[in-house]
Amino acid sequence: MSSSAQPTFLCIGIQKAGTSWLYRMVEQHPEVCCADPKEPHFFNRHYHKGLDWYLAHFQCEEQTRAVGEFTPDYLWVRDAHSEARGFEATPDVPARVAEHFPDVQLIAILRDPVSRAVSSYFHHIGANRVSPNRRISEVGDQWGIRSMGHYAENLERWFRYFPRERFQILIYEDDLTGDARLDTLSSVFRHIGVDDSFQPEHMDARYNKRRSHFDYRLSRLPGRLQHMARKYVPEVVKQSRFWDIPVSENEMEELRRYYAPHNERLAHLLDRELPW
Repeated sequence: MSSSAQPTFLCIGIQKAGTSWLYRMVEQHPEVCCADPKEPHFFNRHYHKGLDWYLAHFQCEEQTRAVGEFTPDYLWVRDAHSEARGFEATPDVPARVAEHFPDVQLIAILRDPVSRAVSSYFHHIGANRVSPNRRISEVGDQWGIRSMGHYAENLERWFRYFPRERFQILIYEDDLTGDARLDTLSSVFRHIGVDDSFQPEHMDARYNKRRSHFDYRLSRLPGRLQHMARKYVPEVVKQSRFWDIPVSENEMEELRRYYAPHNERLAHLLDRELPW
């Protein structure tokens, strides 16, 4: 018999850093109950719908010991980034969480902010929010493409409401790749209070893989035309460099310079050497 329950852990982000993979692994644990759907977006987009609406997303069994959700926008605490229009990022997310669930455990995954920004850029092209004809250097911080990589700034806002020991902060390049993944999952299970010997299936699976540039450009077309193009355009045409959406080395270097002070601040905050 299932019943609604209150969350005991939240994975708060960040976008394009492996939260889908972690969700797929954690949801397999027999003692874990995850929200349906994976990303309720309650604290940033749907807070006005009320707590009962939110808790209805958790239908849990009797053996459940940990209840949680994975909304990778929660880490992004925006108040000064006026250019970052798009998502309903809000400075109130940590305060809202603390008000309702002061004892919750928190998980954050961080990724090289340059790689994350490029991945986010292509994600929003695929979602038809950004034109493929606009360079990443022209998009700026629309949809949080840049400011989601201000990890230290965002974490510091969360640290005002929750003690540091409540957070498990993972680094994608160190903790979610190769042989490190099994140890990481064990530590995640310990963090949320379930049996840490459980080993999920399909640990090598990849989620939200980057699509072809041809496919990204199709996002500008109506759905029926997209379907016909995927079905009938020859593969050799799909693979043509004609469709490329370039991100130049100069643009990558500009992003590296942009994030350098943010990375330095993060390394100091976490007291950890970063792999990027």
